[in-house]
Amino acid sequence: MKKILQIIGLAIWLVSGMAIASRAQLREFRVTGKITDQSTREALPNAPVALLGKDSVTAAHAVTDSLGRFTLTATQRGPLRLVITYMGYETYSRHLLVSDTATLISAGNIAMPPKGINLARIDVEGYRQPITLKEDTVEYNAGSFKTRENAVAEELLKKLPGITVERDGTIKAGGEKITKVLVDGKPFFGNDPKMATRNLPADILDKVQLIDQKSDQAQFTGIPDGQTEKVLNFTVKENKRRGFFGRVTGGYGTGQRFSGNGNINAFRKEKQFSFIGSGNNTNGTSNPEGGMGNMGGGTGISRNWNGGLQFNNSTSPRFKLNGSYYVNNNRMETENTSSRENIFRKDSSSYVTGGDFGNNAVSSHNINMRIESEIDSFHSFILSPNLSFSNSDNFSQRLSTTRNNNGDTVNTNRSNTLVDSKTPNINAQALLRRKFRKKDEPSAPILLSCITAAT
Repeated sequence: MKKILQIIGLAIWLVSGMAIASRAQLREFRVTGKITDQSTREALPNAPVALLGKDSVTAAHAVTDSLGRFTLTATQRGPLRLVITYMGYETYSRHLLVSDTATLISAGNIAMPPKGINLARIDVEGYRQPITLKEDTVEYNAGSFKTRENAVAEELLKKLPGITVERDGTIKAGGEKITKVLVDGKPFFGNDPKMATRNLPADILDKVQLIDQKSDQAQFTGIPDGQTEKVLNFTVKENKRRGFFGRVTGGYGTGQRFSGNGNINAFRKEKQFSFIGSGNNTNGTSNPEGGMGNMGGGTGISRNWNGGLQFNNSTSPRFKLNGSYYVNNNRMETENTSSRENIFRKDSSSYVTGGDFGNNAVSSHNINMRIESEIDSFHSFILSPNLSFSNSDNFSQRLSTTRNNNGDTVNTNRSNTLVDSKTPNINAQALLRRKFRKKDEPSAPILLSCITAAT
């Protein structure tokens, strides 16, 4: 008996110790500091600051404010490295040993010594830094920001400093909305960022680049025209550019309810191919943007199928072709019944029973293309056609029957409503550009046309 009690006591001691160690490991601590120029003592704003753990995986990250101050909040303890990079300055690296009881570590004022650099890029030797600054690009090393297994790109974006992802999937950088996501510099299913962020696995990404992209005209001429937009570009790991990759999720329940989502991709340097699709009859929100959706909710019973194809071909440096097609089909069935008694006198009343039935079906098709051709060193041509078609069939029926005290039918009403609509739309933009031969003269487009047709 005594031996048993000793074993129980030892087990309790071990469990308690593990629990205490676990709480210490998960308890947050902060690292604060300020960054200044070593010579002028001026604050350095917008400097990337990172706390790196084993294998240079990011434990915490931040960007200095307008006064050069930063605060890092982390839970990982033990040996860590504080790393600061800033264009035009030597990289700062400092080893920290964080104890289990530490809650606040002050790095104090960090004076950054200037250095001569190549303005096109900053590189740090010895490890892959989490953030790299270029002239018009902030580049994040995807491997430095740990995500859970099978996470999609959207979850990775939520961990990147300076980038926010709202609940509806909207992406913002510095308060400015991201309207386009590229994959290896090529469009992915048109201009809907969620098609890429909610379908591509996070573990295939090598880098995430936040780019101030110039207009097509400025890129062609090399002369800024003041028109830029913030764009995300995902670069795919080299070993993921061979063969195929994708993911499939699904579920099946009682009453023949189902929900599923899947995609398959094949990426090469010159060619890309992707298929995405989803479906459910659970009143969910599954769609080509990814995810199985929310189960339940809504009025009636809905059934949804959708899918799409995307391809890119840039085998020739003078010719690029991009296209995508996706279709969405949704059907909603609703049914309501009601019963009412109208009392006129003690011995007189009427009974009204009725019901409403609805069947609404909506389908849509969308085709996007972009053709770029460099005719010669002075002329280029861009054609961007878009075709869309939607069809809606809405049927509703209402029934009601009125009976008296004796159960005799007094009247019966029935009404049917059918609405059918079709909306085709064709839109095309064409741009022919020419560079002038004289170096002092700016390049300019010689033809800009937009053709739109809708019926």
